Amino acid sequence: MTSELNPDPFQADPFRVVPLQLPDSLEAPEAADFLAANQVLDAIRLAIWHNRDRISDLQTRLVSWRPNEYRRLEVFLGKLDGQVIGLSWVNLTLQDNLRTAYVNASVLPELRGRGYAQELLAVAEQYASDQGRKTLLASTEHRADFDPLGPGVLSPVSGTGTIPENDPFVRFALKSGYQLEQVERFSALQLPVPAEKLEALIASSGAKAGEDYRLELWQDRCPDELVASFAVANSRMSTDVPSAGLDIEAEVWDAQRVREMENRYLEARHRIAVCAVVHVPSGEIAAYTYFDFNPEKPELVTQEDTLVVGNHRGKRLGMLVKAANIQSIQKELPQLQRAITWNAAENDHMLSINIELGFVPAGYDGEWQKRLAP
Repeated sequence: MTSELNPDPFQADPFRVVPLQLPDSLEAPEAADFLAANQVLDAIRLAIWHNRDRISDLQTRLVSWRPNEYRRLEVFLGKLDGQVIGLSWVNLTLQDNLRTAYVNASVLPELRGRGYAQELLAVAEQYASDQGRKTLLASTEHRADFDPLGPGVLSPVSGTGTIPENDPFVRFALKSGYQLEQVERFSALQLPVPAEKLEALIASSGAKAGEDYRLELWQDRCPDELVASFAVANSRMSTDVPSAGLDIEAEVWDAQRVREMENRYLEARHRIAVCAVVHVPSGEIAAYTYFDFNPEKPELVTQEDTLVVGNHRGKRLGMLVKAANIQSIQKELPQLQRAITWNAAENDHMLSINIELGFVPAGYDGEWQKRLAP
């Protein structure tokens, strides 16, 4: 798929949109476009965040952009005079959520307002439509440098949280026909958390949970005896957390999908540290959380999914797994300086746990949706 924007007969090489061919490795001769695309993506993300906490390294992107039986990512490059100046992508799930696609389009900040991002988005949207997808999902990212309760903010359909309405990505999403459905709070925690604070939180939440629950911690690979239950919990994660009006169905997880996820982290040279609460009478996982550690960023750890299964709520299991996992990771990696995580703005219970632990707002993500015409 190739597209050109307003070709000028006096311009030898107009703006073109071309598909990215993923290289086999970072050292391969055909890696030039992949490397150039990542330089552009890094520049775009740095302009938003002014740091690299939310910027992936090359190996991580190469692994995560490769297709597997659960997901396929199609990336399109915007080239001007032969140079990559922007990109768009379409993320397609292959086992579930077959009517939706995640899309993104952006260009270098100094080249905005010339129609390049619109052309990149049009190519991505057309590709998603050609694959039979009827709903497009997208995200925008915003630093916490505005007053979320002040003027000049946009509220989502969910009614909770705001993002700055004058932000160029917000204007672009609105102009492109997307509706803001949800706001997620992006939070940061300074590490280490005092040991006595964690011990007190673990003791109090453990007492609330009672003897029917026990902690289970592992790194990189889920124990065989828990993998089926961990798969069920991962599936529940896709529907049990607030998703506002986003067109999201339950994900289909089994032991094989858990192992594929674990192998992908290892191939990207990441480590994962999981803390689960097991319901002793049933042997099932009642709650879990996990950290993603990338050795390329030795001072940072990312808290990914956290879930308390519905019929086990009200027993402080969310605090128990989070506090116990922080305690464990601080002992394992004493050089850590901060942790980052995300929560839906309307997820009051999980936000209250994070606030009690010491997380503070670092930014906000807008979750957008667009339904394609039949």
